[in-house]
Amino acid sequence: MDPPETTGSRTFIVGTGTLVVIVLAGIAWWQYWPPEEPAQEPSTPGTIAEAAALDELKQEAIWDAEHVTFKLENRFGKPFMAAIVAGDAEQLAAQTLSGFLAALPGQEQSTTRTRAGVYEERRSLNQAVAPNQDANAFVSHLLASAARCETVQARRLQVLQIEGGKSETEWEVQALATIRGQDADGHDVILEVVHRFECTLVEDEQLGSSPILSRWWIESESFRRAAAPLFKEVSDDWGLSSLPLVDNWQVQPVLTRQYKFQMAVADYDRDGFLDVAIASYKGRPILLKNVRGRQFVDVTQQMGLASWDSQGDKVNSLAGWIDLEGDGFPDLVLGGRLYANREGRSFRDVTAESGLSWKREPMGMAVADYDCDGRLDIYVLYQMRSGGHKKGDVVPWVGDSESGVTNVLWRNEGNSHFQNVTEVSGSGAGKRKSFAANWLYFDDDHYPDLYVANDFGPNVLLRNKGDGTFEDLSDATRASDFATSMGVASGDLDNDGTVELYVANMYSKMGRRIIGHVGRDDYPAGIFEQIQGSCAGNRLYRYDADEQKYHDISVAAGVNTVGWAYAPAFVDVDSDGLLDLYATTGFMSFDRRKPDG
Repeated sequence: MDPPETTGSRTFIVGTGTLVVIVLAGIAWWQYWPPEEPAQEPSTPGTIAEAAALDELKQEAIWDAEHVTFKLENRFGKPFMAAIVAGDAEQLAAQTLSGFLAALPGQEQSTTRTRAGVYEERRSLNQAVAPNQDANAFVSHLLASAARCETVQARRLQVLQIEGGKSETEWEVQALATIRGQDADGHDVILEVVHRFECTLVEDEQLGSSPILSRWWIESESFRRAAAPLFKEVSDDWGLSSLPLVDNWQVQPVLTRQYKFQMAVADYDRDGFLDVAIASYKGRPILLKNVRGRQFVDVTQQMGLASWDSQGDKVNSLAGWIDLEGDGFPDLVLGGRLYANREGRSFRDVTAESGLSWKREPMGMAVADYDCDGRLDIYVLYQMRSGGHKKGDVVPWVGDSESGVTNVLWRNEGNSHFQNVTEVSGSGAGKRKSFAANWLYFDDDHYPDLYVANDFGPNVLLRNKGDGTFEDLSDATRASDFATSMGVASGDLDNDGTVELYVANMYSKMGRRIIGHVGRDDYPAGIFEQIQGSCAGNRLYRYDADEQKYHDISVAAGVNTVGWAYAPAFVDVDSDGLLDLYATTGFMSFDRRKPDG
C-alpha cells in the first residue's frame, strides 16, 4: 500500500506550490517526536521552496491529471475490476469504443519458477506488437487470467502514470491491476497485471457505464501461488499481544506518534533461544525471555532493570545489545542506561562509569569493532537537535544536510568505559537526519565500513581507513542518492563475495505520477536531481569492484515498490543457502482493518 495519498493531494498546490513529494517527506520527519519546547516560526520561511515553486500552469496540469486519476481509479477501476472478478464479459466489452484494439502477451515471453514453495509465472508483451486483437479477445484474456483465482479477497486498479492526449478529454494511462485470493485447491494466489491504455473521458455520472477505451496493452502479467504460508501469526500464543505498550489504535489521534519504542534481539542467557528487550519512549523497560521457543515471559524486574521513574533523568527509547568484554553474554543498552550482563542471571547498571551520554532521542545504534582491537564499539544515530527547531534554524528540505544532528561513535576502551571519537574519526556523517546505520565490508580489508541512511539529506558511505578514521565515498561510489531513507541492510545475495546494499525508502504511486510530469527545466539548478529519487521506493545496490561504484538494480530485481518502508533485513527464509530480502512497511494507520504502508 501507499502512504496516505489523500493528504498529499490536498497539499500539492497550497502555500509555495512545492512539489507534493517534498511535502510528504516533511510529514515523515515532523511527526517523529513532539519538540521539547514549542517550535517557532523560521526567520526566513519558504525562501528556497518559493524559488523552486512550479509554474502555475504546470501545477494546474498536474492537478488535472491527479483529478482524472481519482476518477479512473474509483469510478472506472472499481466497476471494471468487479466485472473481471464476476466474469461479466458483457460489462467489460461495454467499456470499449468502436474500433477498440488490444495487444496481449504471448506464450513466447512466458517464464516460470518455483522458490520457497512459491510458484511464479510471468508473461510479458513484445513491445514491437501493435494492438491487433478485438474487444472479445481482450475480454476473454482478462477473464481467463482472473479465473485462476477461485475465491477473491481483494481487487484493485491503481494508476501508475498518466499523460494528457491530443485533446482535453483524451488520456494515456499505465495502471496496475491486482487480484488476491485462493485457487480451487485453497492455495493463496495473487495476480498482478501492468496495463497501458488510451481512453476518452465522458461525464462523471457516466464513467463506469459508458465506453471510454480505444487502445489497450497488457504489458506484463505475474501470477504467484503459495503451496503453504511461509509464516504464521503467533503473537497471541507467544504472549506478545498484551504487552504494556501504547497502541496508536487505542488512543485519540492527537496522541498518536510514529515511534513509541525500540526493540533489540539477543540470547542474553545463552540458552539457545533469542530474547527481546524493549525501550518504551513513555513507559517502563521490558525484557522478554524466550521460554524454549514456545512463549515470551516478562523478566524485567527480576533481572534488575530499573523503571524510568526511578532513574531520575531524561530517558529515551534506545535499545541495543553489545558484548562489552567479549565473555559471550550480551550486555544491554536500554532507555539511556547501560547494563552489564551477569552471566545471564541479572543485569547491573554501569551507566555512571561508562562515560556514555545521549543527545535528544537516539534513533538507534549499530555495533561493530571498528578499530579491530577486540572490543565492540557503538555508533548512535540522531535526527533532532535538543529543543527542536527555533527561529533562525535551517528548515528541513530536499538535500538538506544542515538541520539535523551529528551522529556519535563511541569507542570501547574496556572496563565498560567508552570515549566519544566522532570528531577525530570523521564518522559523524554530517548534520543530517539519520534513520539507520549498517556496518559492512565495503572493500577487501578487515576493517568494517559504515553506511548511514538519512531521512533528509543524501545517504553516506564511510570507508574505514584502518587508522581510526573514515573517508566519505558516498558520491564517488554513487551510493548516496536522496530518497527519504528509513532503513538499510547488507548481505551477499548471490554468494559472489561482494556485499549488496538494500536501502529502505518511501514508494508512492501518486508521488511517482507527479514526478513523471516534471523535469530539470521546472526547477532551479540542482533541485530536480534531489527530488527525483523521492517516493521511488527501495534501492538495491550491487557493487562493481572494477568500477568501484554501486549500481541500482532494484527495479530489475523487483524489490523497489515496497511502500512506506523501514528496517529491511537479509535472511535465508527457505534455508537454500541464498539470502532473501525481508522488507517492512507501514506508516500512521488509524484502523486495524486497514493498515497503512
